[in-house]
Amino acid sequence: MTAPTALQLRAAEIAEALATRLADPAGVARICAAEIDRPAAGVDRPWASTSLADGYPGIALLFGELAVHDSSYRAVLRGHVSAAVGELAVTAPPPTEGLHSGLLGVGLCARSARSATGDFQNLVRSLDGHIVAGVLAKASAEVARCDQGIAGTTFGAYDVIGGLAGASRYLVGAGDDPRCAEAAEAALEALVRITEPVPHDGTVVPGWWVHHPATASEVAAGQAGSHLNLGLAHGAAGILAALCLAQQHGFEVAGQRTAVERLADWLVGWRAAGADGAQWPNTVSLAEELDGSSRSLARPDRRAWCYGTPGIARALQLAGTATGRADLTELAVSALVAAVPLHLTRHLSGDASLCHGLAGLLVICEEMRQSRPDPRLSALSTALAEALVDDFRPESAFGYTYDAAPQEVAANRPGLLMGTAGVALSLLRFATGARAGAWPQALLLC
Repeated sequence: MTAPTALQLRAAEIAEALATRLADPAGVARICAAEIDRPAAGVDRPWASTSLADGYPGIALLFGELAVHDSSYRAVLRGHVSAAVGELAVTAPPPTEGLHSGLLGVGLCARSARSATGDFQNLVRSLDGHIVAGVLAKASAEVARCDQGIAGTTFGAYDVIGGLAGASRYLVGAGDDPRCAEAAEAALEALVRITEPVPHDGTVVPGWWVHHPATASEVAAGQAGSHLNLGLAHGAAGILAALCLAQQHGFEVAGQRTAVERLADWLVGWRAAGADGAQWPNTVSLAEELDGSSRSLARPDRRAWCYGTPGIARALQLAGTATGRADLTELAVSALVAAVPLHLTRHLSGDASLCHGLAGLLVICEEMRQSRPDPRLSALSTALAEALVDDFRPESAFGYTYDAAPQEVAANRPGLLMGTAGVALSLLRFATGARAGAWPQALLLC
């Protein structure tokens, strides 16, 4: 076994320091309450107690990973899971089927705790009963919409954050629970239908066309924004990853392989050759899709897990594995190699997060490297880890601060998707060269 490098040792040291800051559930909540009261926090809230993205469940995933190798973390893990469940009892019930904002997230952290401690068997069973019912209802509604030929879906119907793509990943990882297997197949069948073209105003449009804007700020401003989304968090890449990962875990429904090919080819068709290699837009309008003339035009993209080349690259790599297409796997790696240095040089400052920062890029590199060892990916992982280590701010409340101008957001965030728990998991992934648990499932990276 190769000895860890100095950088890996430093990454592990910082991850443990971050875990110490997150160990007390009540203390984390108090810091976040103070953060919310600050005017600079704007409309963005750094804490939602039952959310996988911004609450106790995401922090519990960190301690679930640590507890696999160090039993001293088990008590802390139990504390965060219990805090999440306690909040479920006193707050309005979250939607059942959202991975990052619903009961699915609590279920994922409970599963992590069950694997690490042997506890929470009854909790997982109970949560899964509610989750299955919610997913079946959502899948049925989407299939009915498709049967009626109604064009236009929503993020909440299909995406990774709150829709069936995220739900399907949770369900295919449920082991031998027949309830979850049934719901997984229903979710996959609905996702396949969502990929099929539908008639709209005398033409035919891709089935994942949404009739709402891409961002909350656009919604708040009342902007028109129907579009086709390409990203991993909310778009075609997320559906593609969900279908490929389900196949990888032995779940396949009618039309699934055709849907994978359709989505992969559509994404490849929207690839543009920029100065930094292949890149993809975040969204395209229906007019752009139907006209097709702007497909080759390079345009700014976020270049992160949620949007842009890195997340799409991982989805295409998974598709290459699922279909046996070497062209997709090579495109994925070469696109990521070209994209990451641009992120390092132009978008480094102030964002270490999984969602749209360095931690997300590092985990993507590590997962892609594990799927297909490549020295280019190893070099990128090292560069990203160095940047993430350099971004550590020991004087701050949670070790990393968030500053993504022009949006006003809370500087101190403890959660998984945009906060310290996600950064710590990314550093651990790099430090150990492997993942003890399956937390990257939350990002549909594995």
